[in-house]
Amino acid sequence: MDTRILTTLMGVVIVGAVVAMALVGVRAAQAGETGGGCSGGICALPTAASTGEMTPQEKKAAEKLQKEGLGFITARELSERIAAGKAPVIVDVLDAKSYGEKHVKGAINIPYTDVAKLAPTALPDKKAEVVVYCGSYTCGASTASGKALKELGYVNVRDYKGGIKEWTEKGLPVEGSTTTR
Repeated sequence: MDTRILTTLMGVVIVGAVVAMALVGVRAAQAGETGGGCSGGICALPTAASTGEMTPQEKKAAEKLQKEGLGFITARELSERIAAGKAPVIVDVLDAKSYGEKHVKGAINIPYTDVAKLAPTALPDKKAEVVVYCGSYTCGASTASGKALKELGYVNVRDYKGGIKEWTEKGLPVEGSTTTR
């Protein structure tokens, strides 16, 4: 191959790489300017909700929660955040017996019937990201708890609608008396 053609091709590849890196930098800067999760030049990964990577069931749940004034989080996003050491406060809102048997590893228990009474002590930082969950997509306790937390002044509440059923089915880490460790 002619040296001039090879040099031209290498130049095109290098220019393409530089343009791609510049576009990534612009998107990160824009995300930081709009409060898109950037801090000190480090930007959070996009959520499944923002990238369209949700299942139809997740999309339906996210839309419903948005109408309720709550955020949504998928099992994938939550498990990735935990693995990266950036876990939110995870709250199992089922009763103490269910929590004792099996819960998301690291979750605390605030039964949905006791949110107003226990949250102020268990969750002193009203700005902290809080993820609530219950049994499954058909369980409404997590949404009710999330709404109660919002009414108490918590500003960053998300609902993991798949709950302990989906979490367990996906083989994600759990704790409790009925789990094998």
